Amino acid sequence: MSYTRELVRNINKGINLSENIKAYQTHFLDLSNQISLLHIAMEYFVLYQVVEENETAKDEELQEVIQFINETIEKVFVRQAVSDEEKKKMIAEIVTARELVTKKMRILTMYTDQLAIYEHVVNRIELKYENIEEGEDIETFVAKTCNAIFAQKDNTIINENIRSVMGELPVRMARGKFFQLLENGLSVYQELDKASFERVIYLLESSAGLYAPEGVENYFPAYREFVQRLQKRQLKVLSEAEFRAIYDELEEKANQMSDISNFYITLQQILNMLYCFIASYTEQALTDPSDQVCYAIVQGIYQMFICENEKGETVALEEKFALLEGKQEQLLEEFMLLQSALEDVLMGHQDILEKEDSMEQMLILDQIATLLSSYGTFFEFDPEPEQDEAIDAAYIEAETQKLIQKFETAFQGRERCVVRAIMAITLSKLPVFFQNTDELQTYIRSALEDCKDVAERQASMNLIAMILGFSEE
Repeated sequence: MSYTRELVRNINKGINLSENIKAYQTHFLDLSNQISLLHIAMEYFVLYQVVEENETAKDEELQEVIQFINETIEKVFVRQAVSDEEKKKMIAEIVTARELVTKKMRILTMYTDQLAIYEHVVNRIELKYENIEEGEDIETFVAKTCNAIFAQKDNTIINENIRSVMGELPVRMARGKFFQLLENGLSVYQELDKASFERVIYLLESSAGLYAPEGVENYFPAYREFVQRLQKRQLKVLSEAEFRAIYDELEEKANQMSDISNFYITLQQILNMLYCFIASYTEQALTDPSDQVCYAIVQGIYQMFICENEKGETVALEEKFALLEGKQEQLLEEFMLLQSALEDVLMGHQDILEKEDSMEQMLILDQIATLLSSYGTFFEFDPEPEQDEAIDAAYIEAETQKLIQKFETAFQGRERCVVRAIMAITLSKLPVFFQNTDELQTYIRSALEDCKDVAERQASMNLIAMILGFSEE
């Protein structure tokens, strides 16, 4: 750690920059290699367990990715012969595999968002088939809700609580009012750059079921067929038997999609770590005992994958993991210190990087740092990194009108309860627009009073009480 700290300190002070930047790159690659190796051992073991226990893993396309991972593991960890040419080839193949997983994950996310809309609807219909009595009066409920929202003084938590309530309240507003709130909500983003604003638009489109990624027609036909059936049903007039059937199937499909999404996340995390490991790979003796243990674990899991008659060695592998206890924390602490200087080196010393012909390597280090981070799972490689492009009110207004037109199109021919669900979910994604507590109370009270459907209103109140953690009675 002292070496890392001194290295970063010297770079920050501008001491022997050419020499220290070279040392920084070498040390960064070495730490990246150790961290990614540790994660490969852990994630590969998780993958093996999931494959053994989950029928989802039998999907043909998933098997192709699993086979690719096993083949890459065999080349790197079993044969341990990785030439520079092989490294380039494997990295290109990993990038291609990541793109496929990312594409399919986008489609799964689209169906998850669409099912969330229908879950929102059925949750408010369910009480219609039960003998319910109205709960406490609205005024008491509003007071309890606001007390729960403001129970903590952290503004981030308060705003999150408000958005959660917005997503559950019954919506009884004209489309014009909804679009006005949408415009007002987006108008506050003038401080964002273009790429960040586009991510906001994507979030709104995705959660409202407006986003259709490339390849929808090629994957997950069972989920596509189910969503299409839901779109054709008039949910408010279902018999109880019809409702129960849809409710059960909706729950089943949601659970299936959650399982397969988690599976794709595991696959992508392994691909990410393989990319980091190979990009930072150098042929050298395994002198670190932890590295030796990781290699032994990965080799053991590989043998369990390919030898059908040698399953069940998980206990021995779990014992090996015990030898790695504390290693990850140690490595990450040091890596985070190195990472703190990454932007300064990359952006502040381009003249030295170009002179030493090491700019390309620094960009690889930047990619590795992102993939090793908690938000890098589905990071997309971009040969031309995004520039911070400023936006203005006119740009925001133009993009907002495009979004409103998409909502207008999506609302056409849709059942009113579905339109209201989309509105509620969208409002929960916008910045909080209440100026004070009185405005919030008025909005909650009006939303509940304007809803004359007792079952829907009571269901909304029950959900809000559950989310905020207070009793509705």
